[in-house]
Amino acid sequence: MPLYQEILRAGREEGLARGRDEGQQAGQVTGRKIGIREGQLFAQRRAIMSIVHERFPKLELLAKKHMALDSNADRLNNLIVQLSIVRNEREATRLLYLESKSLTE
Repeated sequence: MPLYQEILRAGREEGLARGRDEGQQAGQVTGRKIGIREGQLFAQRRAIMSIVHERFPKLELLAKKHMALDSNADRLNNLIVQLSIVRNEREATRLLYLESKSLTE
């Protein structure tokens, strides 16, 4: 019986050690994915603000409000493209307003 108890204890310890290692590795992978996503969103928001600042400085507050609501990388990327091609401040205002409105509905 004592030998069996020792083998069982050693197996538990090894299992716990493996579980901790696997958990740490999974946590690191998840952490990296979250970090990459957050970095992408940060870069997209910065690009939007740069475009708005250079082309439509009066709309900076509206753009900031929109970005506080939106955390979808595809939508933000589309907004970058749209803000780059709108012809005037009126179109940019309409774009930002409609995008923000769609997020709150």
